Amino acid sequence: MGDNNDSNNNDSIVQQKKVLRKQVRSKLKALTKETIQEQSIKVWDRLFQLPQYQTAKSVGLFLSMPKGEIDTDPALKHAMEHNKTIYVPEVGKNFELADMELLQVIVNKEEKEKDKEGEPKESKEEPPVKKPRLDEEEKEPSTTTTTTTTTSQDLFHKNWPRNKWGIPEPPADMPIVTAKPGDIDLLVVPGLAFDRNGDRLGQGKGYYDRFIERMCQGDQKGPYLVAVGLQAQVVDESIPVAQYDRRMDMVLLPDESIVVSKEKDTTTDNKET
Repeated sequence: MGDNNDSNNNDSIVQQKKVLRKQVRSKLKALTKETIQEQSIKVWDRLFQLPQYQTAKSVGLFLSMPKGEIDTDPALKHAMEHNKTIYVPEVGKNFELADMELLQVIVNKEEKEKDKEGEPKESKEEPPVKKPRLDEEEKEPSTTTTTTTTTSQDLFHKNWPRNKWGIPEPPADMPIVTAKPGDIDLLVVPGLAFDRNGDRLGQGKGYYDRFIERMCQGDQKGPYLVAVGLQAQVVDESIPVAQYDRRMDMVLLPDESIVVSKEKDTTTDNKET
């Protein structure tokens, strides 16, 4: 009898999620590119001010879909310029397996060593710690990856192959350094919808839920989980969740930061930054 109740409950959750996904996708389709860019900047300003981000030596960052999703380019540039180790997702070609790894974006070690030794000013690259702010007009090339500069057009992933969703993925010739438990200090998590309990609705494949579970194996507590999204993606009602759904530590939106406590209570900061 109990098994039947569990099955019915799971079926109900799946159906509720389908309805909510359809509603949120409709809202996202109505957003202009300008609105997405403006809201993205507000979200990343909130991230950059977090002590958990500022002290993180390594971060996991997703690469944005072509449409209807927060733009992660500003976060990638900021992380590179602050010498953080960056991990990005690789889903690969077996989409039915619904498995995901995060691979380290390999640093150009030779150039980085030159920066540490102090190259003369005529060198085209400057140490990342001396980079100008992103909103300044003149920008020097970054040296944190082999092909990266501080312009969005030339970020390391712009020439990467794209999967069936149009999302860039690490090329086959990039050295493979796969994230292991304890490697990532802070993980930026995408989603389709979020509630004020810190629960998240994904696209339906469970990539991040499974990845986060692997990162928490053994005595590892896992990375600090920061979900990010556009204001249209927060819902007033509680998102239906199953046992395998992972709750976030924080949800960052353009107009609010939702901090999730260990006791599952939440506090909301509505002050714009």
